[in-house]
Amino acid sequence: MFEKASKQKLRFSFNGQLRTEDLWDLKLEDLDTIAKALNKEVDASAETSFIKKKSTSNAKSELKFDIVKHIIEVKLAAKDAKLRRAESESKRDMLRGLIDSKKHAELANLSVEELEAQLAEA
Repeated sequence: MFEKASKQKLRFSFNGQLRTEDLWDLKLEDLDTIAKALNKEVDASAETSFIKKKSTSNAKSELKFDIVKHIIEVKLAAKDAKLRRAESESKRDMLRGLIDSKKHAELANLSVEELEAQLAEA
């Protein structure tokens, strides 16, 4: 898909002309705008015929649309993974805090003599 795009030197209309590799730098909202426009373009030229080949402009539009959809999917997956990592790290921090609290509570229940003995060992 990306090989075809580079061979055809595809350009995407969004605040000027963008190359395929420029799409990776866009926000999801901007990619969504491009995808919507391409979807309309593909739908408008999608006259079904079982005896005629697809026009080259329709094939280009479909390729562009597929590329934008793929980039959106990759970015959404990365966003989801980042969110899961953040949630996991937050849970780990909470558990570490609880472990520290339990350890402090155990130490607080020791007698002065036991605390002094541990202090001497440390």
